[in-house]
Amino acid sequence: MNLVREPIDRAVSLFYYGVDPDTRPADRAAECLQNRREAGSCGCAGQEADYCVYSQLGNNCYGGCEEGKPGTQKYCMPFDDLDVGCETAHRTYTQTMFFCPPTKERIDCDAHTAARNARERYVFVGMVEEFELSVLALELLLPRWFAGAKHILDALPESAHRATTDNNNLTHTLGSSSTLSAGSRQIMAERADNQLAFYATINASFWRTITKLGLDDASVQRDWETND
Repeated sequence: MNLVREPIDRAVSLFYYGVDPDTRPADRAAECLQNRREAGSCGCAGQEADYCVYSQLGNNCYGGCEEGKPGTQKYCMPFDDLDVGCETAHRTYTQTMFFCPPTKERIDCDAHTAARNARERYVFVGMVEEFELSVLALELLLPRWFAGAKHILDALPESAHRATTDNNNLTHTLGSSSTLSAGSRQIMAERADNQLAFYATINASFWRTITKLGLDDASVQRDWETND
């Protein structure tokens, strides 16, 4: 992994992606929805992310994986990539986990260790929010593998740029990371200290590298995000 994303946006995106039958196999989406149903009030089955945040807070769902009945092991639980207290082989990988040795229980890796590994073992770590700029940087830093990558990216048809749909026909919900309220974002941030600290370090390193490469004035808006 050499791209990271703002942790709360990533968690909300995964929340919707898990049950999206259009962007992942329909049977996996249905299985995810069933797992959330079996997890009860903490599973937020059929809910939108904004409501789920407050529902989990009101039902004391934080501090663990909230997998439902004792002895069950469920994947696809809402926002389990943020909670440090969640330790199970079925939890969603946090971003810090990709930069540390794996553990069977998927124990979260602290931000300092993950950032040090990223600094010492990676030539460059890009940002999802600055995708085109990340590709341009990789072209310059690793031309043997990425020469011409930006040209290939620009040539991709619009259909290649897949994203979770705002209108989910399986759960009959509407929403995306862009619809999360400020209040919900703040609640999520309070349980995501480790992930936010790691992201902040990588973000600062990213922009230092971009400046050194002379790319800080480059346009980063992707073609398929324009309104023209």
